[in-house]
Amino acid sequence: MESDENLVDGQWRKIVPNLAHCLRRRLNSCDCRLCVDGCLFRALSVVTGGVELDCGECTLCGRCAAICPAGVFTFAGCDIEQQLLDWSVDENPLVSCYCGNRPGGRYGVDETGLPCLGALSPEAVVFLFLKKGALISYDFTGCSCCINQRPVTRFFRALENTAKLLGPHIGARFTVITDEKQLSDEIARGRRSFLRSLGRDVVRLMKKERHTTCRNHDEGRRLPAKTRLLRDALLSAAVEKKKELTAKCLPTITVEKWCTLCPRCTGMCPTGAVRLVKDEHKKKLMVDPYLCTSCFLCEKFCPENAIIITPAQLLTG
Repeated sequence: MESDENLVDGQWRKIVPNLAHCLRRRLNSCDCRLCVDGCLFRALSVVTGGVELDCGECTLCGRCAAICPAGVFTFAGCDIEQQLLDWSVDENPLVSCYCGNRPGGRYGVDETGLPCLGALSPEAVVFLFLKKGALISYDFTGCSCCINQRPVTRFFRALENTAKLLGPHIGARFTVITDEKQLSDEIARGRRSFLRSLGRDVVRLMKKERHTTCRNHDEGRRLPAKTRLLRDALLSAAVEKKKELTAKCLPTITVEKWCTLCPRCTGMCPTGAVRLVKDEHKKKLMVDPYLCTSCFLCEKFCPENAIIITPAQLLTG
């Protein structure tokens, strides 16, 4: 039976895997098991053609959504991408969850958040840092006694590591809230900011509509939400900071000189990061690290071992 703490606005909160996007389904020989190994509650297992979720073991921490390079996992009734976009335009964003384990239970209907902070990926953290700088507060009130304490602790470490990684370039800092009194003050401040920001609602709706229309940037290709947010944030970064930021936040795609320019990698790439183009004189392989999710499908599918993916420092620590 579902727990009452997961009933929000009359809907059950649950993780929904879309196996059509699973890397194992796109390439039979793919041995990716990031979500399976990353789940701290053993709620995921490898099956033929993808993975299987045991809803009875799932605690809704969202760690699978944060880890998966293909964007397979989403929350029913919760759009993480839109919540991040909303926080990015809030005057004083309070990054929080509405988990029933927090003191006093869930927030009221006028508050916003995620089912769990464990669902936030390093890409999401970079997005908020670049959009909001040092104005971000993260609410960890009640996390120490929550069933999802371990995945939230993993997120907190990722948050610290990302701040250290980007700090010299963008002054990345954040505030951690663990005290109920401090939380009450932050919520009151957020409500005052909300009243002052009603005039931006139309702009938010326009951004949401525009963002929705470009989710599939190319026919047959799909860019996961966290990759899209990271891309947009990096492209809008100040010119003088962009070189260092991209060096640390984007993967490196190396094409060896013995590449035969067969189209196998371009057909296998789920995002269009690898393309075969033809100019007046010859064909050449073009790579776009902004679109690469480090899924390694092109590397695994290349018969000549001519393409090598080096994950971003952001993801490797």
